[in-house]
Amino acid sequence: MPDRTVGQTSWGNVPGSPGATWAGGRGAGQTGVWTGAASGAVTQPDKVIAGDLLSDIKSFNSACALGINEATNPQVRDFFSRCLQDGMREHERLTQVMMQKGWYKPYEQPEQQLRNDMNAARQALNATQNLAGGVS
Repeated sequence: MPDRTVGQTSWGNVPGSPGATWAGGRGAGQTGVWTGAASGAVTQPDKVIAGDLLSDIKSFNSACALGINEATNPQVRDFFSRCLQDGMREHERLTQVMMQKGWYKPYEQPEQQLRNDMNAARQALNATQNLAGGVS
């Protein structure tokens, strides 16, 4: 896939997702996009992957904040600061996408969040029991 703008590089096909390609930058301030998803269908694994990515972004942001606090060199501190700003932007973008798709509902009442989590746990348990029942 050719570069779309200066500083972007094709990272190739995404395993398990035929036709999907990452075109992203490699440094602080560089962003990328997923292009050409084969079917466009939303599946449960997409929700899980997005949730894992959101968790990773939160960990990244925490590590950057720690780096800012611990760095004694102003250039290193600036580097971590730029990384944190990028991470916060990516967190906002991913959160918005997940909210639009109904995968992330931060504004629900705590009781409703608990009910949703309990239902998801029951479904996972039932799926596990169904798989175990079919194996001799």
